[in-house]
Formats: sequence, C-alpha cells, structure tokens
Amino acid sequence: MPILNLTFDLATPAGLADLEAVLASRSYLVGFAPSKADLTAVEAIGAAPDKATYPNLARYFTHIKSFKAAQTKKWTAGVTGATSGAAAPAAAAGAGAAKAAAADSDDDSDMGDLFGDSDDDGAVEAAAPA
Repeated sequence: MPILNLTFDLATPAGLADLEAVLASRSYLVGFAPSKADLTAVEAIGAAPDKATYPNLARYFTHIKSFKAAQTKKWTAGVTGATSGAAAPAAAAGAGAAKAAAADSDDDSDMGDLFGDSDDDGAVEAAAPA
C-alpha cells in the first residue's frame, strides 16, 4: 500500500499556498471526514488566514474550528495512525481471510442460477416434448 506524506511549512506564505492548492479539491486532508491531521494543520496555522488570498484555506480553517473539543477528541489519527504498526496489516490479512472463507463456503451448484431458483429446471426441460 503506498504511503501518502503531505508536508506543508505553514509558517510561510509558500506553505500556505501549497495547502490552499490541496484544499481546492478536498474538504479534509485525509479522507472524507475530519481527522487529527486536520486539527494539527489548523493548530499550526494559528490564526484565520486571509480570505482574499487563501479562500479554500480560510473555509477549511473556519470549518475545522467550528467543531467542539468533545467532537475533536473522537477523531481518528488519519492515514498514518490507521496504517502504522503490525496490528493494521494483521487486521487486514484477517479480514481478507474471512472474505475468502465466506466465498469458499458458498455452494457453487447455483453458479448459473441467476435468480436462485430450485433445481427443478432440469425436470421441466426433461418433461417438455422434443
């Protein structure tokens, strides 16, 4: 699995511009829900960015700041936290093995039976006049 590493120097205008460009096409840094990565970025930015210069960054900053502390404590770490350590690959391997076992447990006799009918189709065909 490829690792995505986003690094922005949020103390410089160039770093803010880079983050502005990333946020032009996404709501959060990682995935489709806020994570600790978003909270870390907003804390590093410090104060609300200029809306005229960085419209996407200003939107993002305001949005992340709108969450209460009780909500942000529940946020996941993002990609880094989800894939670090031996537990994540082991869990993924376990999930893959479970899917394979479920697939193997299916009865293959109904592979051509699109609607899940009983096996009386052969009897009807045999009884039909030739």
